[in-house]
Amino acid sequence: MRLVVNNQEIKYTSLDWSGSKYNAARQISYTYPSNLYYSVVAGNTVTLFDGTTKLFQGTVFIKEKNHKSNEMSITAYDPLIYFLQSEGAYNFKTTTLGTVVKRVAADVKVPVGNIADSGTSIKLEPMISENLYEVLMTACKEAKKKTKKVYMPVIENGKLSIIVAGQKVSNFDLLNGINLKDSTYSESIENVKNKIIIVDENGAKIGQVTGEGLTTWGTFQGVYQKEDGKNATTEAKELLHGLDREASIEALGNTKCISGKAVSVKDPITNLTGLFYIDEDTHTWQNGQYSMSLQLNFKNVEENE
Repeated sequence: MRLVVNNQEIKYTSLDWSGSKYNAARQISYTYPSNLYYSVVAGNTVTLFDGTTKLFQGTVFIKEKNHKSNEMSITAYDPLIYFLQSEGAYNFKTTTLGTVVKRVAADVKVPVGNIADSGTSIKLEPMISENLYEVLMTACKEAKKKTKKVYMPVIENGKLSIIVAGQKVSNFDLLNGINLKDSTYSESIENVKNKIIIVDENGAKIGQVTGEGLTTWGTFQGVYQKEDGKNATTEAKELLHGLDREASIEALGNTKCISGKAVSVKDPITNLTGLFYIDEDTHTWQNGQYSMSLQLNFKNVEENE
């Protein structure tokens, strides 16, 4: 794995490359002995290569020197950080997913790559002082209502792309005794919403939708107030939330296993078998070893948002 900062190839001691659906921007954190005297400052471009493949391109945000360990620690983020830390004002009305992505990206001068289903027509309410990443996610969620696909903003080769989330990592399975070192599996009903009542502008009940577990878990009720121009039943169903099933694994590394993808797992010891969606990933290179930690979910990224 080759790490380059402003044309300097860094001989790092340890390197973490990570991403999460909760933090959006992928990041790299690496350390190197401070006596190597690399010229690294905030704003420098950081690139991580796997052979000739560019895994990460971003910008140095944090530089820290530790006296006791005599090491420099550097943290860099990919360009999604500019969307996360910026706001805008938009009134798109009836538009397309591609138009929204290009307009928002232009405001922070991030180039645009591939946009899945770019021409999908969507309707958006005016957004004032809105976080730019939330603008992107709102557009993705509105497009999902039309196509039934889950979309996710990512940075590919330094460009903002919109991908269809949940595609399986090809030709790869996590198998007990082969590449799977440890795993845990849990089920929870803490976030269940299995009954949503629909009310009008005066709070009077005009309908309801129900989900799973009413007889086994009890009733967890939410409320949706009907909005003009929207199908109340469709919107209320979006608020239903079922059983959360999550897993975490430690395994030998594979650079294709990143947040937004799906991976097949077979571990009979924990009964962890099936296709899981990767919510969070951390890939670590240290002492000549490459490993990864994955937080997995049975539900697709943003599927239950």
